[in-house]
Amino acid sequence: MICDLRLCTALLMSTALMCMACTGDDAPAEDETGTDSGGDGDTDGGPLFVPLGTILIPAGEVWRGCLMGDDDCDANESPGGMINVSAFFLDEYEATVAEYRKCVNVDACEETADDPDCNLSRNDRNDHPVNCLSWNQATAYCEWRGLRLPTEAEWERAARGDQLQLYPWGDDTPSCELAAVDTCGNSTSPVGSLRAGDSPFGIADMTGNVSEWVSDFYSANYYANSEGEDDPQGPDSGNEHGVKGSAFTVPPGFPAQRISKRNSAAPESALRIYGVRCARDR
Repeated sequence: MICDLRLCTALLMSTALMCMACTGDDAPAEDETGTDSGGDGDTDGGPLFVPLGTILIPAGEVWRGCLMGDDDCDANESPGGMINVSAFFLDEYEATVAEYRKCVNVDACEETADDPDCNLSRNDRNDHPVNCLSWNQATAYCEWRGLRLPTEAEWERAARGDQLQLYPWGDDTPSCELAAVDTCGNSTSPVGSLRAGDSPFGIADMTGNVSEWVSDFYSANYYANSEGEDDPQGPDSGNEHGVKGSAFTVPPGFPAQRISKRNSAAPESALRIYGVRCARDR
């Protein structure tokens, strides 16, 4: 049985506990409080402070890259194999328009393009994921919250859990009940509106809606060069950064929907399919 770790939504917030991870006077008030996980305290015996809106992804092994028997794998997904990933926190949802606008309003984040395809320029999509974000903008947003972008390995750990499965929810072909993909409205959907497509850890929209920037520099042969490495951080340098998860523009069943699919883009690229989900060390 897969454990559901939706810690942040299951526990009452305590005004006496302040999130030690948040920094800066301009950080949003709702990100400055955390919850005590109860029995899962820090190694020094103190309480575990959980950033609001995040889920604890436990340390463990994950199969990274091409699954055995998957005929749709690209060369950059190989070789697949088990790696160890330390515990970390990850946002349950992709960052929304409303959340990103708060960052813009205090001049900590840049506006996205003034384009109908960019949700920030619309008044009817506050609960949709913010899109049209560059890697630079995504990084600035996470830093404003006192968080960071996840690594590519962390992203796959959160999406796949302890399972050998093609998609966050299992092996069933993507559908409009599982993910916001093309033919399901030709646009993004409110974040977390398709919970049947959650990952084993209860993370929403890891397939569909928007693709998500990761912190790593990108290299097509990185998996071969870091085989068996614990907590891989990506290449030391590069011209592009990784992007994980398919977007609302990808048709159901297209190979790009798979967890192991790897994409990349220049850090200033801000296509309508790019959004952000933030992480923090355990």
